[in-house]
Amino acid sequence: MLKSVKKNYQETGKIILASSLSEKEKQGKLKEIEALYQEKIVRGLIPYIEAYNYATQYLDPLLKEIKEVEAKNDFLSVEKAYHK
Repeated sequence: MLKSVKKNYQETGKIILASSLSEKEKQGKLKEIEALYQEKIVRGLIPYIEAYNYATQYLDPLLKEIKEVEAKNDFLSVEKAYHK
């Protein structure tokens, strides 16, 4: 999905540059789509994806480990796992 959005962004830029708009209007439209791309994708979607990947790769296994040692009433191991 992210690759598709980037491709659409690039294609839209090419369409704007090839349009019959004045140079000033082209630059204004390009700045507008760049601002939108930065706001929604670079500062919105990408950090969300990175946070999700971090949680599933690192935090989920730690929580699973904590629950396993907690079920065994091994609270020393729970504390060690918590501090990881």
